[in-house]
Amino acid sequence: MPRLPAPVKLTVSQRRSIEKMEKEFSEAGRHRWADQCKAILLLAEGYDMEETSSFLKRPYSTVQQWSRRFRRKGIRGLRPNTSDRGRKKKLGEHERLLLTKAIERGPRAAGYNGNVWTSKMIADYIQKKWKVRYHPGHVRKLLHQLGFSVQYPREKIAQADEDAKKKWLNETYPELKKTQS
Repeated sequence: MPRLPAPVKLTVSQRRSIEKMEKEFSEAGRHRWADQCKAILLLAEGYDMEETSSFLKRPYSTVQQWSRRFRRKGIRGLRPNTSDRGRKKKLGEHERLLLTKAIERGPRAAGYNGNVWTSKMIADYIQKKWKVRYHPGHVRKLLHQLGFSVQYPREKIAQADEDAKKKWLNETYPELKKTQS
């Protein structure tokens, strides 16, 4: 017969801290971390691993891993430790804030021609300002992280005057071409 782990025991302050963390994680949309807190609370109430994994719709092995981590590290083990994961950000928080403000001011304020930022322009701006290289294709990801969305021009202007367009194409445009020749 397999040996069952001892039940999780929590002090009143630990229970309150875990309940608070669970609520914060849920509100922030970090459901994996919220479920981890729920699992520890359920295990402390006397539910076994199988019941807890079934209730949370998580694999048994995941609940078992969460329980082991809590037993080893306590409440510290329930907090996300993501600071050492993945590649380090090329721009720090301060630089990202400055970039956000520069983007909001527009490309003309940064010394570029045009009224709309392009990925190449932003990559160039970052290179000049902070000596950090970004591929224009990855600038899109950076913009998304900063809360910006990619905007594409419409094919057809909704409020365009058809008569004015025809007049411009048939009269004004040919005159412009003649003056440039």
